[in-house]
Amino acid sequence: QHALGRYDLPLPTSDEPSLCFVVPNVDAFEDAWSLPRADLRFYLAIHEVVRAAQRSVPWVQQRLVALATEYVSAYELDTGAIEEQFGAIDPNDPSSLSSIADDPEALLGAMGSPRQAEVLGRLQSFTSVLEGYADTVLERVGGRLIASFAQIHEAMQRHRLERGEAERFVEGLLGLKLEREHYERGAAFCAGVVERAGMEGLNRLWEQESMFPTPA
Repeated sequence: QHALGRYDLPLPTSDEPSLCFVVPNVDAFEDAWSLPRADLRFYLAIHEVVRAAQRSVPWVQQRLVALATEYVSAYELDTGAIEEQFGAIDPNDPSSLSSIADDPEALLGAMGSPRQAEVLGRLQSFTSVLEGYADTVLERVGGRLIASFAQIHEAMQRHRLERGEAERFVEGLLGLKLEREHYERGAAFCAGVVERAGMEGLNRLWEQESMFPTPA
């Protein structure tokens, strides 16, 4: 109900990259922001193609899946913490699960462990650079070819920060939740590389996994 395309969320999938657009959501987004139809579709096409191209680099998908798996594997099922947060849970009484359903993000908090913090830093840094690179390409291509680029880009920036409840839960569950500061760090890193070495320098990111920056 929120995603405009397949790569609206940086989900850790290992299947072949492909393009997918959720047309009813695109139409609703266009109406809500009074955006020019052709320009918005051109913008979204670039957006999805760049992200699919990133996923076509084998080690990118492998690293994203590995980091997300490592993060999820570090959850700890502490029944005491869960009962403290939600009260007594009786598997035979579905009504006792209603408090969890009402606040699924609190469940993640009750299951979180200190081991996840370091993994989360690496995962957020990785996805921040992926997003920063995509934004860099969008601005270089779309900025020249799309008349209403600035208007659409601002709307898209807000769109990705204003997730629905389901999207926020999935992001939190897999450690993929990015705040505005993460997007800005990724964009600043890419801009700094382009300033010093041009797009050719930035494209060295895809040569091998060791080219990706550390959180620092």
